[in-house]
Amino acid sequence: MGALMVSMVGLIFGVCGYPGPPGVGAVPRAAKRRADAVVSALESYKSSENRYPSRLQDLVPADLSDTVLPRFLTVVPTGLDYQTDSAGHSFRLQFHYAGPGSNRCWRTDSSAIWQCSGLF
Repeated sequence: MGALMVSMVGLIFGVCGYPGPPGVGAVPRAAKRRADAVVSALESYKSSENRYPSRLQDLVPADLSDTVLPRFLTVVPTGLDYQTDSAGHSFRLQFHYAGPGSNRCWRTDSSAIWQCSGLF
């Protein structure tokens, strides 16, 4: 019975197309690329101000073009979530996307790579 179930799941993913693990695919790839521009702007801001900004809008226009954040919304309509500690010494940047499950990817000041989790 278990082998039959595994075969059925394999058939469904084979016919429907397995989207891959969280963080893989066109949407998260495009979102990470656009969000990397925000990370670069955050690092630039920190190098000049000795802290991260309290909100992403503080990056515009000196460190980030005013089109970057709105263009991110064309890839991930929910936008970017940004948090920093009260002193501005660390940050967490993340986005959520569906496809077909609920997924999220995040990056922090201490990590040079994106981490992703979710269903697909």
